[in-house]
Amino acid sequence: MILNADDFGLSPSVNKGILELLEMKKISSVSCMVTIRPDLESYRHLRKYKNEVDIGLHLVLTDHTPITDLQPLTNLVNSRGHFLSFKELTLNTYTKKISLDALKKEILAQVQSFTELTGQPPDFIDGHQHIQQLPQIRTVLCEVASQLQTIKYIRCAKVPFDFLVQAGIKTSSALALGNLALMIPALGLQTELNKFQLKSPRYLLGYYNHHGPLTFETIFKSYTTRFKIEKRDLFFFHPGYVDAELKRLDSSTDLRVENLNFIKSREFERICQNHNIELSRF
Repeated sequence: MILNADDFGLSPSVNKGILELLEMKKISSVSCMVTIRPDLESYRHLRKYKNEVDIGLHLVLTDHTPITDLQPLTNLVNSRGHFLSFKELTLNTYTKKISLDALKKEILAQVQSFTELTGQPPDFIDGHQHIQQLPQIRTVLCEVASQLQTIKYIRCAKVPFDFLVQAGIKTSSALALGNLALMIPALGLQTELNKFQLKSPRYLLGYYNHHGPLTFETIFKSYTTRFKIEKRDLFFFHPGYVDAELKRLDSSTDLRVENLNFIKSREFERICQNHNIELSRF
């Protein structure tokens, strides 16, 4: 299983948690956001693991600030030059209002920033709030990825259908519906991946439980007990500690600590041993 820690670069506290997991050899993949003022010391430490784990770009096109000088006419930013909300961006992509040229320049700028910070081009690309699966974005991103020729995969949402049924009945309807909501736009992304001969993990596992009674441990067990996890299945999660910067940017800070503590726990190790799950790279 590819165990992917999202949001490296979001804040020093998130970076600290992910670097701890790297030191403990608890993860095999890291996704980096580059639209926030970088903590260069954290990236210096991250570089030490480039031969041990996959390190990729966590493409950001919502809520934060772009790298390029985008204008509101591109339908990617508001009047203050900030990225739109996920809802606003989604509407603009489905109505085909996004400037493709501006989008491509921003993606390339984030790739370049990633390369400068990590010392290497990205091994893969995924997206903050799964924006890589939206119309227009998925087409431009696949075009860029095919030109780079270093991208091992792009994250694309897929889970077994019988898992959706079982999860909805035995675990949580929110878990099942959350997966289904991600899989619908993923159909369009898969078409683009096939067109450009790009790869994706077999299954995309994980669920960010913003509201509700599910713990991260319960969510992890729901996947691992209902079908056999294989080498190219990717489980994404959001570990980290909490600091003032994180509180400013994210309202779900406690969930990151819960994610971090579970992956560091003996219970996580026990579950993996019982189901013959080993960490792998793509």
